Amino acid sequence: MPELVLPHAVLAALWLPPVTIAGERSGEVPDQLMEAALRAVAGSDTHVMDRPDGAVRSLREMVGRIVGQGVTDVGAVLPVPGHVTGLPGVALLDAVDAGQCLLIRTEGGSWAVVPHVESFGSDLEPGTLVRWVLHPFPFAERPVPTLLGLVGSLRQARQEIAKALVTAGEALEALDLASWRPDVARQAAHLLHDDLSTDLLPPGLEPARVEVLVRAARLLSIVQLALEDDGGAVLARQGAARAEVLRGLEHTARRALAAASVSHVSGGVVRAR
Repeated sequence: MPELVLPHAVLAALWLPPVTIAGERSGEVPDQLMEAALRAVAGSDTHVMDRPDGAVRSLREMVGRIVGQGVTDVGAVLPVPGHVTGLPGVALLDAVDAGQCLLIRTEGGSWAVVPHVESFGSDLEPGTLVRWVLHPFPFAERPVPTLLGLVGSLRQARQEIAKALVTAGEALEALDLASWRPDVARQAAHLLHDDLSTDLLPPGLEPARVEVLVRAARLLSIVQLALEDDGGAVLARQGAARAEVLRGLEHTARRALAAASVSHVSGGVVRAR
């Protein structure tokens, strides 16, 4: 059965604030916290970061450098073609191609960081490389807090995701998944009640944010499941209007995940926006 996951940019946005605060309090990030953050974001995959000067650095090294500059605002944007609100111009095309973007503001500068997932190996021995591309903000770019404010508030996301889950249930029932793809129907039913692994989320995350993250992850997984593979042909028979409903629900889930990922760090305190 599939498991709930979060986009890499969302995971990084959730972990950077507590890592930053821990580093400020003790002078360096505790090894245990850094290891937990890297496991949550990277899992068993290989992650590297491409700097603008062409140098390639490990994720651990770059996290240490970014945290050392004092993160003040961070959040993820999860765009799709036609929905690019919150993206900076400097990373627009790159972020749409990847479907995600991490926005970071520190006391030393601002960046858009775009993770690209690359597969390699064979079916028997598959591998994944995640290449994070670092885009420094030019002088004329809108500030990170302004861009993150465009994705909506946590309160709005909570309201929208509750309505969207009801709509998703109605849409899936209308598609009658159980009759044409019973395997997909079983997976969707499992995802509807699945939870995020506690290892993915940093300690002390507010319950309201956890609730939105879980609900949005459920919605995104279910809708993507309905849209993939044979679902495309069935949707074509059912009509473009129903496909449009599912695409709208996917966008709602992405906006909710983005809103729940946004943090402002000040005075050793992390606040959701």
